[in-house]
Amino acid sequence: MNMVVNCWDFDSFNSMVDLKVEKIRIGIKGFSSRFQGYFKIEDLKKLIKNKGKSKISVCINNFFREDELPSLIETIKKISLLKIDEISFGDLGVCQIIYENNISIKMHYNPETIITNYEQLYFFQNNNINYFTISNVLMKHEVFEFLSRKNNASLEMQVFGHTLFMFSRWPLISNFDNYLKSKNKSLPKKKFYIIKEDTRDIPNYIFEDESGTSMYSGFILNLSKQMKILKEKKLDYIFIESIFKDLNWLKKVVVLFKKVIADDINGETAYKELELLDPNITNSESFLGDVTNLPSFQRKDNES
Repeated sequence: MNMVVNCWDFDSFNSMVDLKVEKIRIGIKGFSSRFQGYFKIEDLKKLIKNKGKSKISVCINNFFREDELPSLIETIKKISLLKIDEISFGDLGVCQIIYENNISIKMHYNPETIITNYEQLYFFQNNNINYFTISNVLMKHEVFEFLSRKNNASLEMQVFGHTLFMFSRWPLISNFDNYLKSKNKSLPKKKFYIIKEDTRDIPNYIFEDESGTSMYSGFILNLSKQMKILKEKKLDYIFIESIFKDLNWLKKVVVLFKKVIADDINGETAYKELELLDPNITNSESFLGDVTNLPSFQRKDNES
């Protein structure tokens, strides 16, 4: 079982190399979204030189318009000339570009929320894609079925952090702010906003960047108690999401999960220690735990 984390600057990258994280995922400015910071193509040589035994995954997870394709093609070609271990993508146009230009590079298909059927794997495997991120809203028996039928594919799954559940290319926050300005009001400028329905117990996080608008769960997914069985079922990669968090937080989480993987501490102990990192935020096993008590479904009026 290997670990994957997102890094957003040289400090976070070097720290994850020092912690011997197996795979470090980075974003490229203008082509990636949902990272706390982005690298330039010119930075990749320095990252490669300092990566140690870690692998580098370049994440191109924007969804692209027709007019953006020329610069996308040029960027993919530049990345392919470097010793980058893989490209992670969500827009199928990325793999089409790779095929049409006979580019030799490993691909990781990560649509983030929509791989919910193991039959999808077989289609992509027939097209030389063998590494996938499965949805974070699968129930435990569904995850196990994926792992039993993966047919030599490598599967990745988020095990910790806030979870993405909505993305739109529209600048929804800006549009709302424009509406408020028409009423002589405005939104305060923030990196992200907390939004909550009146009848819900748990809020959600929402932010806008150049690629569009993203919404994340207000609770933290914590699957540390499920690590033993996921390891036994041969999950290949675990992903730790660090958005909204700082480097010190990420280092503590990585160390704890490495201890769980190595059986130095059990999942129950790790769960409690991880909860202490954000004592005011609910931790949950979500769909892999008690599905009758999902944080996102809890309502003050006791309705579901």
